[in-house]
Amino acid sequence: MPGSAAEIKVLASRTMQPLLADIAPDFERSSGHTLSATYDSVFGVKNRIAAGEEADVVLTLRPALEALASQGKAKNISTVGRSFIAVVVPSGASKPDISSPDAFKRALLAAKTVVYSDPAKGGRSSALMVQLVERLGIADQMKAKTMLVPPGGPALVEAIASKKADLGIDQLTVVDGKAGVEVVGALPKEFGGDIVMAIGIAVSAKQPDAAATLVKFLTSPTAAPTIKKRGMEPG
Repeated sequence: MPGSAAEIKVLASRTMQPLLADIAPDFERSSGHTLSATYDSVFGVKNRIAAGEEADVVLTLRPALEALASQGKAKNISTVGRSFIAVVVPSGASKPDISSPDAFKRALLAAKTVVYSDPAKGGRSSALMVQLVERLGIADQMKAKTMLVPPGGPALVEAIASKKADLGIDQLTVVDGKAGVEVVGALPKEFGGDIVMAIGIAVSAKQPDAAATLVKFLTSPTAAPTIKKRGMEPG
């Protein structure tokens, strides 16, 4: 309807930036709405909404959204897709065996430098890595060889592509297809490294109806091919 177009304010995790960039043209063309997206770490997104920042839509890890819902800050949460934590090496490098927890442990110990995002700045992959090195009993051995980078992907990709690190761990969505990087595979399933990304409507939304349209679009079969292209299984 004429006059019904709205600008939808989206606050999203940085790992979702490629997906939103891909879907924006189709969504805007089909709905008449436009997207205005801001990106931050998972912690940043959660804390900004919790502190009262206005947004129409929140796109981040499902546990973070559920925490916001419990605080009365978000509603109508739907899963967008499931990603995985992947291991990467520089292009052309030999790929270690990571098919089991023991094999992954050997790969970590054999690496000269392992890079992943700084757990103090948020991110499912980094939080899991902290747990895993403790679980594998190699926390002390890993301290000297661990490189921490800002979350979101670019810094990790640069470290691997430039061979400043020879093993990297991050979400498949942010490393797949990047120049200078090759994906070895996902972490062993025993580690439970699935990452569930979700979308919800902020209670502070000024455009709740338009926001609902975006939620419906991102969780529809129309968006499924793009979600798959970005390394996730549709929700």
